[in-house]
Amino acid sequence: MVSDDLVMHLSSPDDQQRLFRYLIDNKVSFRDDSILVDWYIRTYPATFSVRNPNFFAEAARSMPTVLELEHYPTVIKQGNWTAKEGSTMAKYGNGRTGADFFRGAVEQLQATYIGYHGYARTWLKDNPQLTVELLNRCGYWFFPESVEIPDRFVRGRTAEMKILWRNRGVARAYFDYQLVVKLEGPAQTELRLPAGNTRWLPGPKLWPETYALAIPENLPLGQYQLKLKLYSPQASRDVKLPLKADLADRQGFYAIGRATIAAQGSD
Repeated sequence: MVSDDLVMHLSSPDDQQRLFRYLIDNKVSFRDDSILVDWYIRTYPATFSVRNPNFFAEAARSMPTVLELEHYPTVIKQGNWTAKEGSTMAKYGNGRTGADFFRGAVEQLQATYIGYHGYARTWLKDNPQLTVELLNRCGYWFFPESVEIPDRFVRGRTAEMKILWRNRGVARAYFDYQLVVKLEGPAQTELRLPAGNTRWLPGPKLWPETYALAIPENLPLGQYQLKLKLYSPQASRDVKLPLKADLADRQGFYAIGRATIAAQGSD
């Protein structure tokens, strides 16, 4: 990962384009260290002080990108965080504050990682609510908007589960996750399937997925609680979902509903 300044230091536009293409083709992504730098506020207010949104749009298709704020104490001193009268933000920000520019830059960069470039205690004291907001916006944030399952599963057969997903973050996920489904009742079994998550781009669009659940032939009949979670094999960890905490069990599964396991040939 390199700063976009590396490309822009070249004087020739042709050389800039060649280096940019070389970096993208060799899987080198970009970080922007200049968010809310005074000169960039003045020069690029329409893109929230981001000089090269096109660089990041291209990189974000296949790689994470990074946003780094100008030194937070410097932004405060210059009056740009609050758009203090006479500051560059007051002159060029069109009624917006430093926090507004931070929000806009996160979206412009489709940033997975963000930094405030200052002391944690100072930042958190000044911006407790903004911190939570930005943490929920950067990267991806997958919401299962709806889950559709049949009332009755037949053991030894395949049942369909349909989920509508929405990504309320600003970036995509770059690794494939697993959807892990647990049936818990007279016995217990777990089913692992490709989640399809790398298709779930940010925005208002809903992403429908249909999962084929192979119900084991030897699963005892009866009523079962159906639970699910997302899991990252690469990181060996669960991917948290924004569902109520009381729906989750100790293994990180969220309770979705109930289903009956029936025998083949039953009504």
